[in-house]
Amino acid sequence: MAAASAGWSRGTWRRFASPTLRTLLVAIAALAVATAARASQPQWTQSFDLVPGWNAIYLHVSPNDSEPANIFDGIPVRSVWTRGTETSSVEFIRNPDDALLGQRGWVAYIPANREEALAATLADRELVSIEGNRAFLIYLDGPATTLRITGRPLVPLINWQANAYTLTGFPIDPNAAPTFAAYFAPSAAQRGQPVYHLLPSGVWERIAAPNAATMRYGEAYWVYSASGSDYLGPIRVDVPTSDGVSFGRGVSQHLLALVNLSAAPLAISIQDLASPTALPLSYRTLVTSGPNAGTVQWPALSGALSLPTTAGGAQSARLAVRRSALAQPEVGSVLAIRGAGMRWLLPLSVKSDVAAAAVSGSGGSSAFAGLWVGAAEVRKVSQPQIGSLTPVSTQGQGNVCTGGANEGLSCTGPTDCPGVCTLTCAGGSKAGTACTVATQATDCPGSSCTAPPRACAGGINLGLPCSAASDCPGSSCGDTAVCAGGARAGQSCSPATAAQDCPGSTCNSGSRCLGGVNDNRSCARAADCAFRCDQSGGGSTFSMRLLIHVDGSGTTRLLKQVIQMWQNGTTRPDRDDPQLQVDATPGRYVLLTDDGLIPTFRGAALRDGIPVGRRLSTAHFDFPGNELAMTGDFGGTGALTAAIVLTPDFPTNPYRHKFHPDHDNLDPQGRPTPEAFQIQRAIRLTFSGTDPSGLSDPDYGFDTVGGTYAEELQGLHRSPIQVEGIFRLQRISTTPELNR
Repeated sequence: MAAASAGWSRGTWRRFASPTLRTLLVAIAALAVATAARASQPQWTQSFDLVPGWNAIYLHVSPNDSEPANIFDGIPVRSVWTRGTETSSVEFIRNPDDALLGQRGWVAYIPANREEALAATLADRELVSIEGNRAFLIYLDGPATTLRITGRPLVPLINWQANAYTLTGFPIDPNAAPTFAAYFAPSAAQRGQPVYHLLPSGVWERIAAPNAATMRYGEAYWVYSASGSDYLGPIRVDVPTSDGVSFGRGVSQHLLALVNLSAAPLAISIQDLASPTALPLSYRTLVTSGPNAGTVQWPALSGALSLPTTAGGAQSARLAVRRSALAQPEVGSVLAIRGAGMRWLLPLSVKSDVAAAAVSGSGGSSAFAGLWVGAAEVRKVSQPQIGSLTPVSTQGQGNVCTGGANEGLSCTGPTDCPGVCTLTCAGGSKAGTACTVATQATDCPGSSCTAPPRACAGGINLGLPCSAASDCPGSSCGDTAVCAGGARAGQSCSPATAAQDCPGSTCNSGSRCLGGVNDNRSCARAADCAFRCDQSGGGSTFSMRLLIHVDGSGTTRLLKQVIQMWQNGTTRPDRDDPQLQVDATPGRYVLLTDDGLIPTFRGAALRDGIPVGRRLSTAHFDFPGNELAMTGDFGGTGALTAAIVLTPDFPTNPYRHKFHPDHDNLDPQGRPTPEAFQIQRAIRLTFSGTDPSGLSDPDYGFDTVGGTYAEELQGLHRSPIQVEGIFRLQRISTTPELNR
C-alpha cells in the first residue's frame, strides 16, 4: 500500500481524500504560512516555573496561539483564572480556593477532563483566549513543570485602581531584580503600600520585608495604590507607538525619550537582542571635541548603548534603520531597555519594500525606482530690484556687499563695495567706445571722454536731466539713452532711430556702470558706481514640497499630484481541483496621476470604513497636467533639470486676473490679447554624496537623497530672479510605474 501510494499524483489524492482531511491539511498549510510570517516578526518566549498548587503569573507577550487548550497542552493544570472585566474597585482575593468561584468578573479555563466538577459554576464565564499584559492564577495539579509561551512582546501597561488593590506584574530585569521598596520608591501612590504574593497553598501572603525581598519577572502581585497612577517603574520610556518601535514604510528614524525617576544617577542601556546583521540599527551621536566637533555621526548599534542619567534627569536616543543592509523585506527583533532593575522588552520591526527594489535594480530596473517625497528649502534669493543677480541669504547675515569684487563680504558703507565705471566717448565718430580722460583727444576725435546728463527713468520728470534720486519723484535717476548734442541734447533716444531722434548729433548711452545697484547707469567716475552695502535682514528659509517619480528605466518626472490606490490580485482555478481558487497574481499598490483611472482601482486606505485613495500634492510646482518630464540622472552625483512655463492665460499665472479688465487677457472689445506676462522657471537639482541638511542620515544615498536646489525665474521682474537652497527626498513607495 505504501509503495502504491508513493506513486499517487496530486489529482489522484484529491479524488480519494475526504473533504475533512483536505480541510485539515489546508489548515496545516495555512499554519505553516503563518509560522513563516511570524519568523519576520518580533518574538519572545516567556518561561514560567510552575509549582504544584497555586501560581500567580503575569504574561508580557501576546501569544502567537491564544487558544488555552493549545497553550496548556501537556501541562497538568486543574484550572486557569483571570479577571474578565475591569471594575472601579477590585476586591482583594485572599484565597482563590475559597473565593474565585463566587467572585464577579473572574473567568476560567477548565481542561476537558475537569469540566464535570466545575461546569455548573462556570456558566458563561469561560476563558476562551489567553491575552498579554494580564495576570493569571494557575492551579497545577501535578509535578513542577515549566510553561513556555511565545509571542510578540508588549509595551508595559498597568490599569491602576485608585484606593484599591490591583493584580498586576512588572517589567523586571531577571539579572538585576530590585527590591520592592526600591522599585516603588519614586511613586507616591505605591510607596510603602501593601504588596501580596501567592503561596502554593492558595494563600496571599504580604511581603513582610520590602527592603530585602526582591521582585520576580513574570510573577503577579496584589499591589495597593493610594491614588490614581500611571507608574510602571523607576524608568519611564516614551515609546514612539503603542506597538513599540516600528519602522514602517517611509519611516527611517524613531526617538526614544528616557526619564530616570529615581533619586540616584544611573545608566540606562539600549540593546537590540537580534544579530546586528539581521536588523542593522544605528544611533545618532554628536562629536563634542576635536576637529570634527559638532558633526553628527551614526554608529552601528552592535551592542548595548549606555546612556548616563542624573537623578530625575532625562536622556534621549534617536535610532535609525539602515535599509540598504537588509536582506529581507520584513525583519523583527526585540529591543531591551535596562536600568534600575527594570527591563522593557519592546517589539522592534522593519518593513522595507525599498530593499526589494534595490535587489531588482541589479536585474535592469532602476535602483531608485519609486515615488520620492521631500522638499526644497530656499535659503538664498537674488535682489533684482537693486541690480543684484547673485542670491543673498534669506536668513540674514548683517551688512554685505550685493555685487562687485567684494560681493558677499561684510561692509560698513558703500566705499567698502567698489564698482567699475567704463567711460565712453560722448559723441563723434567713436561715440560709445571706451576712452580715458587723459587720452580723450586720441580716443574721441570730435568729441570728449565725458558722460552725458543722466535722466529720470520714469515718473513725472521722465527723461529730464537729474543728478540724484530726489530729482525724480516716483522714479529713479536712471540710464536712458540720450542725445549727445544738438537741439535735443540730453533727451531720450534710440540708437536704431538716431537720425530722427537726435538731429545734428548721435544717440549715445554714454559711460555706464557695470553691475550693482547702478548697473548700466550714467557715470563719470568709479565712485558713481558703488555697489550697495545692504542689510540683508533677519528673514528665514521656506520650503516647497517636491514629488518626484522614477520609473524602472530611470526616467524621472516631477509630479503635481499623485494618488495611491490598490489593485486587487487575481485568482484562477487550481489545475488539479477546478473548484479550488488559487492566487494567479498578487494584489499591489498603484500610483495614479490620471484621475480618470481612479474608478478602476480600490482605495489604499480606509476613511469611515470606506476605501479611499491616499493623495499627495504640492502647491509650489504648477504646470499643465500632473506630470512633467525631467532631464538628467537621478541620485548619486547626477543632476536633474525641469522647465516650467506659465503662459499669460495659465490659471495660476500671478499676473492673470479673470475678473479684472486690465489682467483678463481680453481687449476692450473682448478679443483675446496677452495682458499678463509669461513666467518661466528653470529648475535644477544637483545631487550630493553627503546629506545637505547636515543630519548625516545613516542610510543616505539609498532611500534618502539630497543636494543643492537652484531656480531661475523670468517674467516677475525685468531681470531674472535667482534662487538657491537645498533639497531632500525620501522614497515612500517602490512602485516603478504610473497609471498601471
